[in-house]
Amino acid sequence: MEPQATLGTVRSGEGTPAPGATVTAHQAAAEVVLKSLAETVSLIPKLTEAHPATLDFIRGKQSIPLRFIETVIASVETCPELQRIGIMDPVAARDDLQFLEAFRTMYDRVAAFQEQLKVTLDARRASLAFDSLKVYQQAKGLAGHPSFVNVGPYSENMRRDLGRRGNKPSEAVKRALAKAAQGVTAADGTKPVPVVKAGDATKPQKAVQP
Repeated sequence: MEPQATLGTVRSGEGTPAPGATVTAHQAAAEVVLKSLAETVSLIPKLTEAHPATLDFIRGKQSIPLRFIETVIASVETCPELQRIGIMDPVAARDDLQFLEAFRTMYDRVAAFQEQLKVTLDARRASLAFDSLKVYQQAKGLAGHPSFVNVGPYSENMRRDLGRRGNKPSEAVKRALAKAAQGVTAADGTKPVPVVKAGDATKPQKAVQP
C-alpha cells in the first residue's frame, strides 16, 4: 500500500512544475488550492503524525464512547478527590474535548472532498484511457495500410508504452483493449471507432452516435 500524505505534510509548491517549465491553467489553480490548504493547516494546533509505536494504542481507544469521556471530564472538574488522583488534568482534557468537537466537522468535510477529488481524477483518467485505447486500436489497423504508412511508428510507440512492463500489457489492459475493440459504449454515449484493417478503407470512420 502506498503511503498517504496527511494534512500535516502539505506544503505550498508541491506538485508544481520545475522552474522554466510551462505552467498550465490547471497547475496554477492547483497551486492556489495548495497555498490555501497550507495556510489552513497552519491554523490547526499540534497536528499528530502517525507512528508505528502509537498506532495500536490510538486505534484501540476509538471505541470508547465520547459521552463516557465527557462524563469523566465533568466529574474530575467538579470533584476535588478525583483531581488529587492526578491522572487527568481537567483543563487540558476539556481543551482536547473542545478540539474534537470543533475539528470533527472539518475532518468529515475534508474526507468528503478527498473522495470527490479522487472520483474526479479517476473519471478523467478513465475517459482519457478509453479514448486512447480506441485511438490505439485504430492506429494498429491503419499501420498496415499503404495510405497510412506514417502511422506505423506512432502505433509502435503506443504499443511500447501500453505494455511498458516487460513490453507485455497486463491482463487488465488486455481486457480493456478487448472491450474497446468490441464496441463498448463510452460514457459520452458514443461507440468506439471500428478498427480499420489493411484494405478495409482509406480513412478512419467517425464515432457512431447512439
